[in-house]
Amino acid sequence: MINLFSTPIKIISIPNFQELNKKIGKCMSVGFKKNFNDGLPKDEADQLEKIFTDEIELYLKEITNKKIDIELAKSWTSITDKYGFNTPHEHSSNNVVAVYYIKTFNKCGDLLLHDPRGMTNFLPSYEINTQNSLVDGRSYYRITPKVGDLIIFPAYIVHSVEPNMSDETRISLALNFRYKDYNQFK
Repeated sequence: MINLFSTPIKIISIPNFQELNKKIGKCMSVGFKKNFNDGLPKDEADQLEKIFTDEIELYLKEITNKKIDIELAKSWTSITDKYGFNTPHEHSSNNVVAVYYIKTFNKCGDLLLHDPRGMTNFLPSYEINTQNSLVDGRSYYRITPKVGDLIIFPAYIVHSVEPNMSDETRISLALNFRYKDYNQFK
């Protein structure tokens, strides 16, 4: 049997997330234009970026069994208050997407990774909705984020975030990565 069209998703719980969150908080306080670490001294910015780049390169090595050089193309923080959400979208001009969760709470909005094969599933799945009724035709994978989680997936995956139903603000860091050089695939 051949299992075709699988999608590699990786969820990492960063062990020292408190220290990492302090550093990202510093980035947020100095402001940034393109990437989260723009306002930091170069050595500090490089060190912080390397934490995420190393995880993405490990993810790619686990998939391909070879080293693939990647670079951070763009990053931004997503600050989501009560009732805030993100509609389905993808990041197709990039290669890999990662979301790092800085601040989460119960009912702050799950990340939904939509099945790239479309709405029709070979083996249908069902979910109970808020009215306690079965809903079919849902073709996504639900991730309830925790503080310190880093979720990595291909940039072509359509994803969305459910409304934040907590009274607290959810904060996440979105990271887009691109291959440094396509010649490395020759």
